[in-house]
Amino acid sequence: MSARQTKTEQLANLRRGADHFNQGRFFEAHEYWEVGWRKLPLPDRPQVQAAILVCGVFVLLRKGRVEPATRLAKLAIERFAEAQAAAQIHETPFALSLPESENRLLRLLARITLGESDSALLISEAKGLEAVVHGLS
Repeated sequence: MSARQTKTEQLANLRRGADHFNQGRFFEAHEYWEVGWRKLPLPDRPQVQAAILVCGVFVLLRKGRVEPATRLAKLAIERFAEAQAAAQIHETPFALSLPESENRLLRLLARITLGESDSALLISEAKGLEAVVHGLS
């Protein structure tokens, strides 16, 4: 994809990524969201970066890599917080939202902190996660 994506192309990538995410295909969702996220305006940039990190968490857990997934989960939570702050400052809604993702990541981190290391149990936090695309401002 070109470095100069139109809003239509950006929105199409967000939608394609959301379709994959909603079917549990986190690697594929990540691939679509990765295209051009750095060019997105605030508050979408940190929000989409958080979504990409969420995908990485569950890809790593499927590979049984709990420790790196934990690091990504913490980064994702930080990006969600940055996105919330940017949304308040800019008074702009998100083009892409992942309802419940932050709460699920917090539960996942709590389970890991309490000693859970079974990737299959940890990845159960991904069940039912949904990405919603609203549109770019």
